[in-house]
Amino acid sequence: MDNQKEAEKASKYLNEHNEHIESPQAENHVNQLLKNPDANLLDKFLDTREITTPFFTITGLFSSININDLVTSVVENERKKLEKEGKLDPGAQGKLAGTKIGLQMRLESTGEYPIQKINKLVIKNGGSLDLLSSLPQNYQVIWAPGGSIDKSAHDLKNELIILNGDITSPEGLLVTLHEIGHYIDLKDDPERNEQLPEIQANMIAPTPEELKSMPPEFAKLFLDKFKPVTDSDIKMFIEAERNAWAFALKTISTLTNNRDLIHACKEYIHQQPLRMQGDFLRSRNLYH
Repeated sequence: MDNQKEAEKASKYLNEHNEHIESPQAENHVNQLLKNPDANLLDKFLDTREITTPFFTITGLFSSININDLVTSVVENERKKLEKEGKLDPGAQGKLAGTKIGLQMRLESTGEYPIQKINKLVIKNGGSLDLLSSLPQNYQVIWAPGGSIDKSAHDLKNELIILNGDITSPEGLLVTLHEIGHYIDLKDDPERNEQLPEIQANMIAPTPEELKSMPPEFAKLFLDKFKPVTDSDIKMFIEAERNAWAFALKTISTLTNNRDLIHACKEYIHQQPLRMQGDFLRSRNLYH
């Protein structure tokens, strides 16, 4: 519960400190701080498992993993859970199909970068912190180095974190901490832990027009699993996102005393993910 309380305190801090950058030049400076200045650092990290960036020394322990094997394993484990709970009905097939499609969309391997399974990710800056130490051993952390960072996600029901892009940059570390923050926020709250995956699925449910290329009977089976999104659903979703970002900001602030970097992280959270989430909700006519 201590971690959750810390996240809530940091979330309150975010609410109370809403000073924002006001010029494109300042925003560009923030973006530059959050990217690695050397594009070769990612390649070096994959080769040597350790690099030193302008802010941190990062050590990783990871190995390549086959996407198809991972997707098959996750879907099969979900099927077994549904069967054990007596919920393996026709509607469950739509859920399983949705899980498979969602994983395949997020686990995009681009170019020469294979998908990796991360077992350890240690950040050093004076002290040392294994970012994955907060997670239970049964959690899987999967990394697509060549993917787009905005496709990172936390699959609560399958105990799976998917990271995309350069996780050695300050932006990548912040996003990694955000996804871990979802576990910290929800681990002592079984009610929200149960409800949020369904709420998130309902929020991103495709429209019938988006499924025109599918067989009609399959499209109907797939769409029937989704429910209307309520105001309380949106409130719960926004609260979970803010708590996870707050945990990320709180944690990265313990790893560095560089004021410019901490300010850049705070601005990134305000100006990008939270704004993008608001834009997404409005685009789906879920939030006004």
